[in-house]
Amino acid sequence: MSAGWWGLLGALVVATALGLLHRARDGRIRHRVAPTADRTRTAGSPGDDRNTANSDTENSTKNSTKNNSENNSENAEKDAVDAQDTSRTSDTSDVTGTAAGAHLPEVVRAALGEGVTLVQLSSTFCAPCRHARVLLSDLADRTEGLRHVEIDLTERPELAARLRVYRTPTTLALDESGRELLRVGGVPKRDALLDALRPHLPS
Repeated sequence: MSAGWWGLLGALVVATALGLLHRARDGRIRHRVAPTADRTRTAGSPGDDRNTANSDTENSTKNSTKNNSENNSENAEKDAVDAQDTSRTSDTSDVTGTAAGAHLPEVVRAALGEGVTLVQLSSTFCAPCRHARVLLSDLADRTEGLRHVEIDLTERPELAARLRVYRTPTTLALDESGRELLRVGGVPKRDALLDALRPHLPS
């Protein structure tokens, strides 16, 4: 086989790999507001192993009992500090979200309404943007508490930079305050998007 055929074959392999990668990334949901993590220790965790080892050591000598008691106190204090850190992190996340909403571009803030707003960022010569428009508009029409607006970035590169949007379509899900709940690059997958939005919609 000549070098030209090998080059063509290599180009086809690379193109196929890039196509599969793009397809895998298209419509992927990136959450901005994460659920509160459960920081409670469960059986079998490293903390339980330490407590079990300490309990065994307590039966050996009086000094070991004292040391284990001190270790348990330190663990309790550490858990209390962890709980406080979790509370602070949650509060900080809420404040950050509110501040981010206050500093959204005016055209985006003007598009916000009650409930969740899907802000679709598109461009003129973007075929997938048309598919995303149809899907999101229909989803909003059928879902209580959900709105859809579209903003053209073709003549607004500064808007794309402020929102950190590097491809079209990109869809931002924003709450009433402008806090970003999630974003999707490419054409969203309807069922996956609805499942991700459900916790933020009226029950």
